[in-house]
Amino acid sequence: MPVDDDDRTLLPSGAHSAKGAPPSEHNRKNPPVVAPNARQQTVDADGVSLPAGYRLHEFEVQSKLGQGGFCIVYKAFDHQLKRVVALKEYMPNGMARRVGNSEVLPQSPRSQEVFDIGLNSFVKEGVTLAKFDHPALVRVYRTFQANGTAYMIMQLVQGKTLEEVARAMPAPPDEAWLLRLLDPLTAALQVVHDERIVHRDIAPDNVMILDGTNQPLLLDFGAARQVIGDSEQAPTAMLKPSYAPIEQYPDSGQPQGAWTDVYALAGVVHRLITGKAPPNSQGRVLKDAYVPLTGRVTGKYSARFLKAVDHALKLSPAERTQSIPAFRQELGLDDPARGVVGPAGGGVAPSKRVPIAVWAIAAAGVMGVVGLVVYKLAAAPESPSKPGILVAEPAKTPAAAPSRVLNVVVPASQAPLAPVVSDPPVPSALDPSIEFDRVVQQQSPAIQTTLTVAKPSIRVNRDPLRMQLTANRAGYFYVLIHDTDRQVRMLFPNFADTENRIAAGQSVELPHRTTDAETGLSKSVDLRFSDPAGPARLLAIVSSQPLDFTAVTKSQDGEYRVLLQGPEAGLAQAAAPERPLYLGRVQCEPAGSRCSSEYGAASAAITVTP
Repeated sequence: MPVDDDDRTLLPSGAHSAKGAPPSEHNRKNPPVVAPNARQQTVDADGVSLPAGYRLHEFEVQSKLGQGGFCIVYKAFDHQLKRVVALKEYMPNGMARRVGNSEVLPQSPRSQEVFDIGLNSFVKEGVTLAKFDHPALVRVYRTFQANGTAYMIMQLVQGKTLEEVARAMPAPPDEAWLLRLLDPLTAALQVVHDERIVHRDIAPDNVMILDGTNQPLLLDFGAARQVIGDSEQAPTAMLKPSYAPIEQYPDSGQPQGAWTDVYALAGVVHRLITGKAPPNSQGRVLKDAYVPLTGRVTGKYSARFLKAVDHALKLSPAERTQSIPAFRQELGLDDPARGVVGPAGGGVAPSKRVPIAVWAIAAAGVMGVVGLVVYKLAAAPESPSKPGILVAEPAKTPAAAPSRVLNVVVPASQAPLAPVVSDPPVPSALDPSIEFDRVVQQQSPAIQTTLTVAKPSIRVNRDPLRMQLTANRAGYFYVLIHDTDRQVRMLFPNFADTENRIAAGQSVELPHRTTDAETGLSKSVDLRFSDPAGPARLLAIVSSQPLDFTAVTKSQDGEYRVLLQGPEAGLAQAAAPERPLYLGRVQCEPAGSRCSSEYGAASAAITVTP
């Protein structure tokens, strides 16, 4: 079957062409399989990758192109359409392992939740990207699940990263060259933003210049990698600091949207002009070391062009260029007098040849779970009203709370008149320690609460946990723990010990002492930790009214409630951001009446040792 030239696969010299023969006579005679048969080698010598010759449906693995933190990318032959493709496998490093017949499993039961979050994002992202048809966006042909994981079949292309091209240049590119680069990239980003997707990982190593056409291609999306980072790793490790605006950092409290990608793309231009990336945005908060390009760079660039880049690199999202159409207008890309640019006008011509590398959407150095997040149209950062920009009503979120609903500003001509109906976003994971801090920070000064632990260091299965709670006002007390197994539990009250009243000035010893039914004597109740060892955090709340934690209860572990955490907690918090999630809901008595929501809170840390 002939292959459409517009859908062809680009390969390095000497490799099979898209119309080339399959790699073996054996595979021509055998039908495609989903699971390996008895004669099929299932794991490569590295113990992680699929070996050459492995079959998944109609796709036969030829070689491994690269492996990163979250995926493995292979070159594969499509026996049905007779073409070479990139086969991308979801395989988060350190979180998953390959066993038996090539099945991919989480490393441990604790990894299951985070593994599933990334898997879900990987599949949804593939389905959505398959809808895009733009020359500056990589093509996704299909996705499927097998071996306990997911796969994405993609266009295989040949070229160099923009970073490689820039390093090979004897001098910085001129304005015309940069405009030829930016024209297709901004057009592609607008297609993405129209679908309520923010890229969030634009950098020189995530832009590829294709051999032959010099067409720029936007690579690896970073949102799902961020989702996993929120759940399992340090979120800052998921960022490229030089190109990430301030709103991408944890707890910035700033909404993300089209302006986030504008900043990163302008950072790429800054690197091409000056040879260096812009200063880290987090460092700019303390002391802004950014030196505007306007007045700093002369000769090759117009004042208008430099001013547009400076505007897009403003630290504050509210002061920054708000959308891709606005950025294009400031750059002069849409001026009628400019004529045709981009590939039709010669594309981006590198000044000197650099080594060829084969790339799929994610290569070894920049590979990630190419995720997407679909965002609701919500409030943009505060800025003067601009023609052509649709801004919804601001979300009522306290300034101290991290924003969990990220925003996209859309041109009014393209904005829907009705709410966008789409798959719900993968929620950001909620950090229990941060939420415990929020509860303490937002307490009423009228209710003074202290929590003291008898021993801040406790040995597993040996030392009991004992604590003392005091309050200057009468009320109801609740004690939560972020346990060593990273679960959030309610220690008191519990299903065996429901007494949680405290009098003004009273000191309550926890756990409560009980009375032996046979002897009538008072005895203590021990609360001991089992494995694993590690740090734990306690939160005590004394409320003037009873609190209801039903909505944030996930399950029951013996006599204790297990509360929502991770992405489930993030979704619940986003639905009601005005009150910390782990504060529960006030129960007024009688029901429906108005009552005080005052509370006091205290926190304590303990260390559990082997």
